[in-house]
Amino acid sequence: MRVESLSNWIKKSLPIALDYRKNRAGNKRKSSIINTYPPFPNEMVLFGPAGIPLSCKGRTLKDGIRLIRDLELDAIEIQLLRGVEIKEDVAEIRGLAKDLDIRLSIHAPYYTSLVSSNQALAKRSMNNILATGLLADELGANVVVAHPGFYEGVERVDEALKIATSNVVRLKMLWDERGVKAAIGLELSGKRNVFGTLDEIITVCKKVEGVVPVINFAHLHARTGGSLRAKDDFGAVLGRVENELPIKEFYTHFTGVYYEDEDELYHVPIKKGDLRFEPLAECILEKGYDVTVISESPILEHDAVYMRILTERVARAKGIND
Repeated sequence: MRVESLSNWIKKSLPIALDYRKNRAGNKRKSSIINTYPPFPNEMVLFGPAGIPLSCKGRTLKDGIRLIRDLELDAIEIQLLRGVEIKEDVAEIRGLAKDLDIRLSIHAPYYTSLVSSNQALAKRSMNNILATGLLADELGANVVVAHPGFYEGVERVDEALKIATSNVVRLKMLWDERGVKAAIGLELSGKRNVFGTLDEIITVCKKVEGVVPVINFAHLHARTGGSLRAKDDFGAVLGRVENELPIKEFYTHFTGVYYEDEDELYHVPIKKGDLRFEPLAECILEKGYDVTVISESPILEHDAVYMRILTERVARAKGIND
């Protein structure tokens, strides 16, 4: 998608979302651990973008958090990308997020490897993730999202799993030594040359307490050749995680995706791909799951609002929140 068309799409879409919010302004927000609008049965279906909203005139996290609340979204995953640094007052960000009931999480620098046989690289990656965890605690963020990394210098899948588990154990020891409270979140990958199948992530999480899966549905969909089609497909994924891991809520990513030969190519707006959100919304609402859904779409906040609206429609159609 060209930059011009993306920009025009955002300009057209966000006023619609804002008008939708204003039309519902008479509804009162229900009190819960983290408020949602309008209330779903479990009051814990949270939506937000991965990073500062594209339409945010100010490019600071505080500006982004204010806009997220204006859009009646509930969460933001702060993106560190390359370095562990935020050039803003961390205490002010934490206070603002708390005042506006915005759930914070944070993504560690993208190039990390907990699978490489190169110990220097693995150690550097663990230090970056640990530094992100310390920052997460300062911010009051509850999850640190990390990429496990490529199968570098590893010939067999079982060997990669052994290395990844060993490195995550070491990371968790560092975590505990520094008293970090945020959970370590390992993200499912969408490429075959990257560690992070559902099996691999669940296996590591089972072996290391305090580590949770980051269920990236687009990555899972791509890597399994487009397997997520119906409500039961999503239910099988969430049900397996629920049955095998001691977690009470799910942390997830969602976007449209283009893929080929069980390999993710790139993210697209939800309406442009074959991964539909409505079946997931049905699954979440019928099961009463507590879920955070982070939009990784190229049109970040637009698709976060879109997913929220779709969830409300599903709830009304099924009479779930009557």
